[in-house]
Amino acid sequence: VNTDRVFTKEENQIFQALAPLAKDTNPDSHACFVKLTLQLKDGPIAFESPFSDTEQAFQYVSKLSRVSAKCRLTAKQELSLMEIYFNLATSDPNAKPTNEAQAIMYNYRTFLLTRQKALE
Repeated sequence: VNTDRVFTKEENQIFQALAPLAKDTNPDSHACFVKLTLQLKDGPIAFESPFSDTEQAFQYVSKLSRVSAKCRLTAKQELSLMEIYFNLATSDPNAKPTNEAQAIMYNYRTFLLTRQKALE
């Protein structure tokens, strides 16, 4: 999913119809929504998401051990997700967490960055 133009009225209606599906608590569902977020954020057009990008990101990370291999993000995608999450959650990417969700995301981001440096 990616586009270089604004959705038509019909395309936007289909996109907005995803909102009720975001209530699905299955870990693979969160992974799919996160992948959709990554694809849309990578495009040249800004889209208003019908679901909470930060909530889906948090749910993905908090249920990571139960995400199936087919739905799991790559290491590069996970790092991109952390960039998006911290840009949405705070204007300072180095800010310390202020609640449990942010602490979990902050710790996972630190893990990903440490792993990346170790592999270089």
